Amino acid sequence: MNKKQPGKFKAGDTVPYIICCGDEKLKAADRAFHPSEVAREKKEIDIDYYLRSQLVPVFGRLLDPIEATDEQQIATRLGMDPSAFKSRAATRARAEREEEMARIASQKEEEKLANCAPLEIKIGEERLTLDLFVPPFSQNYGDGKGLREKMSQIECALRKALKFQIKRVYDNWQICSCGYRTRFISPNYTSKGLFACPSCEDDILKCEFSISDFYLQLQFFQRIFDADAWLKKMNSEIPKEKEQREMALKEINRVNEDYAYYVGVKKIADEAMKRCNFGKVSLPSLWSSHFTTF
Repeated sequence: MNKKQPGKFKAGDTVPYIICCGDEKLKAADRAFHPSEVAREKKEIDIDYYLRSQLVPVFGRLLDPIEATDEQQIATRLGMDPSAFKSRAATRARAEREEEMARIASQKEEEKLANCAPLEIKIGEERLTLDLFVPPFSQNYGDGKGLREKMSQIECALRKALKFQIKRVYDNWQICSCGYRTRFISPNYTSKGLFACPSCEDDILKCEFSISDFYLQLQFFQRIFDADAWLKKMNSEIPKEKEQREMALKEINRVNEDYAYYVGVKKIADEAMKRCNFGKVSLPSLWSSHFTTF
């Protein structure tokens, strides 16, 4: 620069510079030129660089208190490619989802499935509730007979329950802590990019029954008719007292006798789980951004 400039720069001098357009592989420092060079050689100033590195971050900090604003939206308003910027709302939402999934993964089976709806079966004038506390085929109804003779009613009740849970997912009801409930998406957003409640305006709308809730419900139905899981649990909880021990062993034998009935009904829940993609991971799509296909 000293060769081209009439004046000479010395160590410690402040040298003005302008970042100009050039090879995208070059760093910004390698595309820095003195204002006189820019004017003389008619170089094109890299406006996107200044917008991206100096204006957007400043605007982002200034507008942070305003709900539903992030760097992606600011970049869009400035005529820039928003994909080059991270959406604060999306980042926060993803972090919250990961935190929720980590919490669920660390829970025991009984804790994860505690809030699931039990399977209710109507037999005659009676209603039986199947849950995680008593093996279904160990229950008796009015005439003292076991449920093995009511396979058709059990299968019908399970299919009906599955359809009802699927309908709950597609109904997409949104609910607020204030009690407001709606199926319409609110046009108002919070600073986290979530839907604000139009009723109280103090809290957010959350999905009343999400796909993750549906996935847990499917696991619940599978667990009810999982004979192996029942046997494992019952064998681990055999009491030491003689009378209670004999009763526990009798219940274990009963589950073994009804094993085929458990398998028959569980197939219905297994088929529903196979159609649910929530618990599946596609490795090709997971790594697609890291590899180039030739």
